[in-house]
Amino acid sequence: SLPVRIKETARLEQTAGERDFLVLKNPLPVDILSNFIISLEKDLEHHSMSLTGGEPLLQASYIKELLHNLKAEHAFKPKIFLETGGHRAKDLKKVIDLVDFLSFDLKLPSSTKERVLWKEHQEFIQIASVKAGYAKAVLTAETCDEDVEAACKVLKENLDCFDLVLQP
Repeated sequence: SLPVRIKETARLEQTAGERDFLVLKNPLPVDILSNFIISLEKDLEHHSMSLTGGEPLLQASYIKELLHNLKAEHAFKPKIFLETGGHRAKDLKKVIDLVDFLSFDLKLPSSTKERVLWKEHQEFIQIASVKAGYAKAVLTAETCDEDVEAACKVLKENLDCFDLVLQP
């Protein structure tokens, strides 16, 4: 796999929409990010916090530590929403107990022009099955019917309580 590139700094917007960024050296210590999130929550209660990317599960150990810190140290109440590529089962296993809702991709080979990931999706789905959520698949002009049918089959056989959202 490719090495993960880490930017030298992270930008934290102090006031929503104001672009008043606090620039800190990366990677941020978990306690600093936790305290920042808690300060935002004190200003305005949120119903959820979304973890998205790139691919957030590339930092599964950090996410696990962050979510544990928020919940155990700060009694963080908002639901945790994880949006992911749907093929990193080992990484999902690290955080599944700390997230509330999943949105994940089913990568259609004819759409992505990448290798087939049905086996990886099946492994991911087996772990995801303990949570609420939905799967999504991107449709392009090149998407073939067989890939859409395969996505439906993988979902139905392994996680029939999740909806499949088709995104043109």
